[in-house]
Amino acid sequence: MTAEERNKYIEFMYDYKNEYNDIKENLQKDVLTIGITGPFERKHVPFIVKQFKENDAISIDIKAFNLFTCIEKLNNREIDIAFGLSNNFKNYPDLIYRTIYHSHICVVTSLDHPLSHKEFVITKDIKDEPLIILSKKQGEDYYHDYMEAFRLDGMIPYIKKEVDDLNEYVMAISLGEGIGLSATEVISENDQVAVIPLKESHHHADYAVGYHQDNVKSSVKNFIRYVEDYFRL
Repeated sequence: MTAEERNKYIEFMYDYKNEYNDIKENLQKDVLTIGITGPFERKHVPFIVKQFKENDAISIDIKAFNLFTCIEKLNNREIDIAFGLSNNFKNYPDLIYRTIYHSHICVVTSLDHPLSHKEFVITKDIKDEPLIILSKKQGEDYYHDYMEAFRLDGMIPYIKKEVDDLNEYVMAISLGEGIGLSATEVISENDQVAVIPLKESHHHADYAVGYHQDNVKSSVKNFIRYVEDYFRL
Protein backbone atom coordinates (compact mmCIF):
# COMPACT_ATOMS: atom_id res chain seq x y z
CA MET A 1 0.00 0.00 0.00
CA THR A 2 1.37 3.33 -1.03
CA ALA A 3 1.50 6.31 1.33
CA GLU A 4 -1.29 7.96 -0.64
CA GLU A 5 -3.49 4.86 -0.39
CA ARG A 6 -2.77 4.57 3.31
CA ASN A 7 -3.74 8.19 3.91
CA LYS A 8 -7.00 7.71 1.98
CA TYR A 9 -7.75 4.58 4.02
CA ILE A 10 -7.10 6.42 7.30
CA GLU A 11 -9.31 9.29 6.17
CA PHE A 12 -12.06 6.84 5.18
CA MET A 13 -11.94 5.07 8.57
CA TYR A 14 -11.99 8.42 10.39
CA ASP A 15 -15.09 9.54 8.47
CA TYR A 16 -16.72 6.14 9.01
CA LYS A 17 -16.11 6.26 12.76
CA ASN A 18 -17.52 9.78 13.03
CA GLU A 19 -20.60 8.84 11.02
CA TYR A 20 -21.11 5.71 13.15
CA ASN A 21 -20.88 7.74 16.36
CA ASP A 22 -23.36 10.29 15.01
CA ILE A 23 -25.83 7.55 14.11
CA LYS A 24 -25.38 5.87 17.50
CA GLU A 25 -25.91 9.17 19.33
CA ASN A 26 -29.04 9.94 17.33
CA LEU A 27 -30.47 6.50 17.98
CA GLN A 28 -29.88 6.93 21.70
CA LYS A 29 -31.55 10.33 21.65
CA ASP A 30 -34.56 8.94 19.78
CA VAL A 31 -35.45 6.37 22.45
CA LEU A 32 -37.44 7.58 25.44
CA THR A 33 -37.48 5.12 28.36
CA ILE A 34 -40.49 5.54 30.64
CA GLY A 35 -41.04 3.86 33.99
CA ILE A 36 -44.57 3.03 35.15
CA THR A 37 -45.78 1.59 38.45
CA GLY A 38 -49.35 0.30 38.19
CA PRO A 39 -52.91 0.38 36.85
CA PHE A 40 -53.10 4.19 36.80
CA GLU A 41 -50.37 4.42 34.16
CA ARG A 42 -51.57 1.35 32.27
CA LYS A 43 -54.91 3.12 31.85
CA HIS A 44 -53.58 6.50 30.67
CA VAL A 45 -50.07 6.12 29.24
CA PRO A 46 -51.08 4.30 26.01
CA PHE A 47 -53.26 7.26 25.01
CA ILE A 48 -50.51 9.76 25.88
CA VAL A 49 -47.86 7.81 23.96
CA LYS A 50 -50.10 7.45 20.90
CA GLN A 51 -50.77 11.18 20.81
CA PHE A 52 -47.11 12.02 21.41
CA LYS A 53 -45.82 9.77 18.62
CA GLU A 54 -48.20 11.37 16.13
CA ASN A 55 -46.15 14.56 16.44
CA ASP A 56 -42.70 13.29 17.43
CA ALA A 57 -40.83 10.54 15.56
CA ILE A 58 -39.36 8.78 18.57
CA SER A 59 -39.27 5.28 20.00
CA ILE A 60 -40.88 4.70 23.40
CA ASP A 61 -39.67 1.96 25.74
CA ILE A 62 -42.02 1.26 28.67
CA LYS A 63 -40.69 -0.50 31.78
CA ALA A 64 -42.72 -1.52 34.85
CA PHE A 65 -41.42 -1.27 38.44
CA ASN A 66 -42.74 -0.83 41.96
CA LEU A 67 -42.90 2.72 43.31
CA PHE A 68 -39.52 2.70 45.05
CA THR A 69 -37.57 1.04 42.23
CA CYS A 70 -39.04 3.35 39.60
CA ILE A 71 -37.81 6.47 41.41
CA GLU A 72 -34.41 4.89 42.07
CA LYS A 73 -34.04 4.05 38.38
CA LEU A 74 -34.89 7.65 37.49
CA ASN A 75 -32.48 9.08 40.06
CA ASN A 76 -29.71 6.84 38.68
CA ARG A 77 -30.60 7.99 35.15
CA GLU A 78 -31.39 4.46 34.02
CA ILE A 79 -34.73 5.69 32.66
CA ASP A 80 -35.74 9.07 31.23
CA ILE A 81 -39.18 9.59 32.78
CA ALA A 82 -40.98 8.06 35.74
CA PHE A 83 -44.57 8.01 36.87
CA GLY A 84 -45.39 7.53 40.54
CA LEU A 85 -46.75 9.22 43.63
CA SER A 86 -45.68 12.77 44.46
CA ASN A 87 -44.41 11.76 47.90
CA ASN A 88 -41.96 9.32 46.29
CA PHE A 89 -40.26 12.15 44.37
CA LYS A 90 -39.98 14.77 47.08
CA ASN A 91 -36.79 13.57 48.80
CA TYR A 92 -34.73 13.40 45.59
CA PRO A 93 -33.27 16.89 45.00
CA ASP A 94 -32.07 16.07 41.46
CA LEU A 95 -35.51 15.06 40.25
CA ILE A 96 -38.01 17.49 38.78
CA TYR A 97 -41.63 16.40 38.95
CA ARG A 98 -45.13 17.62 38.28
CA THR A 99 -48.22 16.49 40.19
CA ILE A 100 -50.72 15.55 37.48
CA TYR A 101 -53.67 13.94 39.24
CA HIS A 102 -55.32 14.01 42.67
CA SER A 103 -56.95 10.65 43.25
CA HIS A 104 -59.87 9.74 45.48
CA ILE A 105 -59.16 7.22 48.21
CA CYS A 106 -61.38 4.20 48.61
CA VAL A 107 -61.87 1.32 50.98
CA VAL A 108 -61.39 -2.05 49.27
CA THR A 109 -63.22 -5.09 50.60
CA SER A 110 -64.22 -8.58 49.56
CA LEU A 111 -67.49 -8.77 47.66
CA ASP A 112 -69.34 -10.23 50.65
CA HIS A 113 -67.93 -7.88 53.30
CA PRO A 114 -70.57 -5.97 55.38
CA LEU A 115 -69.16 -2.64 54.14
CA SER A 116 -69.20 -3.65 50.47
CA HIS A 117 -72.70 -2.28 49.76
CA LYS A 118 -72.33 1.07 51.53
CA GLU A 119 -72.48 4.26 49.48
CA PHE A 120 -69.42 5.57 51.34
CA VAL A 121 -67.55 5.00 54.59
CA ILE A 122 -65.79 7.24 57.12
CA THR A 123 -62.85 6.50 59.37
CA LYS A 124 -64.88 5.32 62.34
CA ASP A 125 -66.47 2.64 60.13
CA ILE A 126 -63.10 0.92 59.66
CA LYS A 127 -61.29 1.58 62.95
CA ASP A 128 -61.59 -2.06 64.12
CA GLU A 129 -61.22 -3.69 60.70
CA PRO A 130 -58.11 -5.83 59.96
CA LEU A 131 -56.07 -4.09 57.28
CA ILE A 132 -54.00 -5.38 54.38
CA ILE A 133 -51.34 -2.82 53.46
CA LEU A 134 -48.46 -2.49 51.01
CA SER A 135 -45.06 -2.84 52.66
CA LYS A 136 -42.11 -0.45 52.76
CA LYS A 137 -40.84 -2.03 49.55
CA GLN A 138 -43.16 0.42 47.80
CA GLY A 139 -41.05 3.21 49.31
CA GLU A 140 -40.27 4.62 52.75
CA ASP A 141 -42.01 7.93 51.97
CA TYR A 142 -45.14 6.20 50.72
CA TYR A 143 -45.27 4.04 53.87
CA HIS A 144 -44.60 6.97 56.22
CA ASP A 145 -47.32 9.15 54.67
CA TYR A 146 -49.77 6.25 54.77
CA MET A 147 -49.20 5.75 58.50
CA GLU A 148 -49.22 9.49 59.19
CA ALA A 149 -52.69 9.73 57.62
CA PHE A 150 -53.99 7.24 60.19
CA ARG A 151 -52.51 9.36 62.98
CA LEU A 152 -54.13 12.50 61.60
CA ASP A 153 -57.42 10.63 61.37
CA GLY A 154 -57.12 9.78 65.07
CA MET A 155 -56.97 6.08 64.33
CA ILE A 156 -54.57 3.32 65.37
CA PRO A 157 -54.69 0.89 62.44
CA TYR A 158 -55.13 -2.83 63.03
CA ILE A 159 -52.63 -4.10 60.46
CA LYS A 160 -53.15 -7.78 59.88
CA LYS A 161 -50.83 -8.28 56.92
CA GLU A 162 -48.20 -6.42 54.90
CA VAL A 163 -47.62 -7.48 51.30
CA ASP A 164 -44.97 -6.54 48.78
CA ASP A 165 -46.93 -6.11 45.58
CA LEU A 166 -50.33 -5.07 44.29
CA ASN A 167 -51.43 -8.50 43.06
CA GLU A 168 -50.89 -10.03 46.49
CA TYR A 169 -52.67 -7.06 48.06
CA VAL A 170 -55.81 -7.47 45.95
CA MET A 171 -55.81 -11.25 46.34
CA ALA A 172 -55.64 -11.07 50.15
CA ILE A 173 -58.56 -8.62 50.23
CA SER A 174 -60.66 -10.65 47.78
CA LEU A 175 -60.18 -13.72 50.01
CA GLY A 176 -61.50 -11.81 53.01
CA GLU A 177 -58.24 -11.63 54.97
CA GLY A 178 -58.82 -7.92 55.59
CA ILE A 179 -59.72 -4.65 53.94
CA GLY A 180 -57.47 -2.12 52.24
CA LEU A 181 -57.21 1.62 51.61
CA SER A 182 -55.95 2.74 48.23
CA ALA A 183 -56.36 5.12 45.34
CA THR A 184 -59.38 4.29 43.24
CA GLU A 185 -57.17 3.83 40.16
CA VAL A 186 -55.21 1.01 41.81
CA ILE A 187 -58.16 -1.35 41.51
CA SER A 188 -58.97 -2.91 38.15
CA GLU A 189 -62.50 -3.60 36.92
CA ASN A 190 -61.52 -7.28 36.77
CA ASP A 191 -60.50 -7.51 40.43
CA GLN A 192 -62.99 -9.46 42.53
CA VAL A 193 -63.34 -6.78 45.20
CA ALA A 194 -65.69 -3.98 46.20
CA VAL A 195 -64.60 -0.32 46.12
CA ILE A 196 -66.26 2.16 48.51
CA PRO A 197 -65.36 5.88 48.67
CA LEU A 198 -63.68 6.97 51.91
CA LYS A 199 -64.72 10.36 53.27
CA GLU A 200 -63.47 12.60 56.11
CA SER A 201 -59.95 11.17 55.99
CA HIS A 202 -56.39 12.48 55.57
CA HIS A 203 -55.50 9.61 53.27
CA HIS A 204 -54.70 10.84 49.78
CA ALA A 205 -52.83 9.88 46.62
CA ASP A 206 -51.28 12.45 44.28
CA TYR A 207 -49.89 11.05 41.04
CA ALA A 208 -46.85 12.67 39.45
CA VAL A 209 -44.49 12.42 36.50
CA GLY A 210 -40.82 13.42 36.69
CA TYR A 211 -37.37 13.42 35.15
CA HIS A 212 -33.75 13.95 36.18
CA GLN A 213 -32.63 17.57 36.03
CA ASP A 214 -29.48 16.58 34.09
CA ASN A 215 -31.38 14.86 31.30
CA VAL A 216 -30.79 16.95 28.17
CA LYS A 217 -33.08 15.08 25.76
CA SER A 218 -35.54 17.58 24.30
CA SER A 219 -38.09 14.79 23.99
CA VAL A 220 -38.24 14.46 27.78
CA LYS A 221 -39.69 17.92 28.40
CA ASN A 222 -41.90 17.57 25.34
CA PHE A 223 -43.37 14.36 26.72
CA ILE A 224 -43.89 15.92 30.16
CA ARG A 225 -45.89 18.72 28.49
CA TYR A 226 -48.05 16.16 26.71
CA VAL A 227 -48.74 14.45 30.04
CA GLU A 228 -49.69 17.73 31.73
CA ASP A 229 -51.96 18.71 28.80
CA TYR A 230 -53.62 15.28 28.85
CA PHE A 231 -54.60 15.54 32.50
CA ARG A 232 -55.74 19.15 32.13
CA LEU A 233 -58.39 18.14 29.58
